[in-house]
Formats: sequence, structure tokens, C-alpha cells
Amino acid sequence: MEQKCIECGKRVPWVIFLGNTILSVFQIFVGLVSGSKGLVADGAHSGADVVAALMMMISLGISGREDDENHPWGHGKVEFASALFIYSILITLAIVLLIDAGEAILSGHVKPPHMAAFVAGVVAVFLNYVLSSYGFCAGNQLNSPSMIANANENRSDMLSSIAVVLGILGANLGFPILDSIAAVLVALII
Repeated sequence: MEQKCIECGKRVPWVIFLGNTILSVFQIFVGLVSGSKGLVADGAHSGADVVAALMMMISLGISGREDDENHPWGHGKVEFASALFIYSILITLAIVLLIDAGEAILSGHVKPPHMAAFVAGVVAVFLNYVLSSYGFCAGNQLNSPSMIANANENRSDMLSSIAVVLGILGANLGFPILDSIAAVLVALII
């Protein structure tokens, strides 16, 4: 394995952690200001990625340790436990988002968000594409299950951001319920 791949692998968790932190705050802020349930849900999804990236950094630090008396086969299995923890968080988040969006739809209190949410959604699609591509490259080169799991999560974020963009656009074209439906789709994608 090339040294540049190893160096890249050391940077990936930090880049993903920082990228998802900024993206989550950005999406939630614009979503709240613009009135977009879909964008807030997508921002919460990105926030879960922040926790996932933190878990990935911790697990990679532990799995890289040398064999010892208590772990004669190494510490690599911690990456699989980390991936399981990441997916548990995502399932819980999906349930919470589904309930919130479902209540908005059933109550009938829906209105189209400001178009600033549309722009923020497009930015989120692009950034999630960049983050997932970077994570897949390093994860495949280093054969890291937690990096690959995290890259898959950024890829699903990209898909949920596309759903949000379409929901916001549809809501502004006369179908205000579509923003809340986009929030439901985010929960289902998670």
C-alpha cells in the first residue's frame, strides 16, 4: 500500500467529521429559518454522521494498536462494533424523524419553505458526494469497514438531500405537503 493512501486514511475521519459538522449546522439553521422540515431532517441526518465519524476515529485508533496479552489477535474487531453502533444511532434517528414528519402531515399544518432551503439542499447534495467519494477511496484502499460504513452513510445523505431538494421545489410549485413528505423519505432512507 502506498504511503499517500495511509496518510489519506489518517485525514479522512477528520475531514468527514468536520465536513458533516459544518453541513449539519448549516442545514439545520437554514431549515429552521426557511421553514423546511425536510432540510431540518436532513441536517439531523448529517448530525448523526458527526457522531458516526467520531466513533470511526475512536475505533480506528483502537484497531491500530499492537497485539497484547488480552488481545492476542489484535484490536481490529472494534471496527465492526463501531459500525454496529453507528447503524443503531441511525435507526433511532429514522424513527424520530418519521414520527415528527408524520405528525406534520397528519395535522395538515404544512406550508412551502423559503427557496433558500432549496439552495442549501443543492449545496448538501454536492458536499455529501464529495465526502462519500473521499471516504470510499480511503476505506477501500485501507480495507476499513468503519470508513466504508461512514462513506455509505454520506452516500445515503446525498440521496436524502436529493429527496429534500425535490420536496422543497415541489412545495414551492404548489404542493406544500411535499416538504414534509421529503422529511419522511429522509427517515426511510436512513
